[in-house]
Amino acid sequence: MSTNITLDAYILFALLMAVSIGSIYLAGRIAERRGRRFRIWAWIAAIIGPLAFPLLFLFPNLHRGNGHACHDPIHGTSLPLPPPTPYGLLRK
Repeated sequence: MSTNITLDAYILFALLMAVSIGSIYLAGRIAERRGRRFRIWAWIAAIIGPLAFPLLFLFPNLHRGNGHACHDPIHGTSLPLPPPTPYGLLRK
């Protein structure tokens, strides 16, 4: 009986560790896509766990929609956003 309990505890621990490491990586990648630093947000996720996800989504996206430059992942440069058009319509 105690062998099964011990084995179940080890399986649960291994599963929780795998999910934790996966969530650390996922939080870092989401942060990177939103214009934040991967390493900083990976550490934040390691410390506060799943609470990093709502916190990450509360901060503004630095790559879109708020006038900041867009990052070009191929060339590693920042591209300026196009100028706004009246009423959001593109006219040629």
